[in-house]
Amino acid sequence: TILLRLLASTAFSYDDLDFVHKPDEYAAENAKHRLMRLGALALDGSVTDIGIDMSHIPLETTYARMLIEAKQYSKKIQTLMAAAVVAHMDRGIVRTGDEGNARFKHLTHEKESDILMMLDVYIKALGMTEHGREKNGILTKKFIRATQTLDVLLERDGLDLAYLEPPTKKERELLKKCI
Repeated sequence: TILLRLLASTAFSYDDLDFVHKPDEYAAENAKHRLMRLGALALDGSVTDIGIDMSHIPLETTYARMLIEAKQYSKKIQTLMAAAVVAHMDRGIVRTGDEGNARFKHLTHEKESDILMMLDVYIKALGMTEHGREKNGILTKKFIRATQTLDVLLERDGLDLAYLEPPTKKERELLKKCI
């Protein structure tokens, strides 16, 4: 994320950057290749239009790319993708392990995508009390953080929480295309 923001704010390519303390070469190459796979960097190391758009989203680059991809769809899809991303960040909003999984699994029928699974859980958690969330294995601090992040993203993109309802089968397919 930092590398992409740095590159997007300059007229240079990655290879033109001069560092006082060079980053680990393996980590730098890995970051460059990941940004290329996401469409943020061209083969010559310059930032693409997608990369510039991604650099303005205050999230990890993989999540930022998902939000950019969702922009080609309706405001509802964009809102759902933003909610899915914030619910999935930082290892999700739920307790992990056998006990945690057993407590939230009944909130979703999703089998193909962890990101969409977290979206289902997040949407249901919005209607729960704090006690209800805890009972279902939803971590209050992570849920609150996800909600705060979602508020920022929705305001930034002119989206509305009113679009946040369980996705239809067709909407799920569109969301999978963004992932």
